[in-house]
Amino acid sequence: IERSEQGMLINFPPELTPATIKGRIMLYRPSNKEQDFSIPIELNDLNLIIPSSLLEKGRWNIIIDWSYEDEKYYYKKEFTF
Repeated sequence: IERSEQGMLINFPPELTPATIKGRIMLYRPSNKEQDFSIPIELNDLNLIIPSSLLEKGRWNIIIDWSYEDEKYYYKKEFTF
């Protein structure tokens, strides 16, 4: 996960096939739960961008719950946007 000019950039491992990655990305705002949201993972390539228009400046928690070829993955991180 890294910040880009367009928003929050999420990179999946290069050895994976994008079309077979499924799951959800959940973003939580500790200071305002009304800004919490989630989006499905639908990839054409190995990068997903969460637009900066959806991300208020400040602290966020992100959870990426995804699967690839019947293998499940769970990633959690705090970040400041």
